[in-house]
Amino acid sequence: DNQNKVQLHWTVDGDSIHYAAEVETTGWVGLGFNSNAGMSNADMTVGWRAASGSALVTDRLGVINSQPTRDAQQDLINPAVNQYNVASPTPTPTPTPAVAAVTTVLQFTKRIDTCDASDHAITGGTTRVLYAYNDATPSGGEDSFTHHYIRGAKSVLLTGRAPAPAPMGADWLS
Repeated sequence: DNQNKVQLHWTVDGDSIHYAAEVETTGWVGLGFNSNAGMSNADMTVGWRAASGSALVTDRLGVINSQPTRDAQQDLINPAVNQYNVASPTPTPTPTPAVAAVTTVLQFTKRIDTCDASDHAITGGTTRVLYAYNDATPSGGEDSFTHHYIRGAKSVLLTGRAPAPAPMGADWLS
């Protein structure tokens, strides 16, 4: 983002990608993938650290002007949410209320192609990476997060593989 409050890190490992989204917020974080910058049918992951210290992370499907719905097939591998004070980047179970600058890190691994119709396969070429967050920490269960405070999208070459060029026929010069 323009204010450097959102950073995405990823590593391709065979047929999977490990993601870590670092966001300067005390609330929930959402990360999504789509062929366009829109929320509709985006493959989303939303997570936060509850006041109790437990992490809530779910695989979701984007819906226009509504909360993303829970994906029937949860394809996240080792999902986690950690928080740390920006001045002292040591993960803590819960943020220190007196410190305003807290970073929430949403981490998970997902197969490049999960074979789930609700997920976005990461193929060659760029993928639209979507992010959203809200500073309010949800107080209920996995559907208790509120509308995003900030959102954005960026085209990213996640796999480092450009799509194969289309073959040119014998008449391509004509």
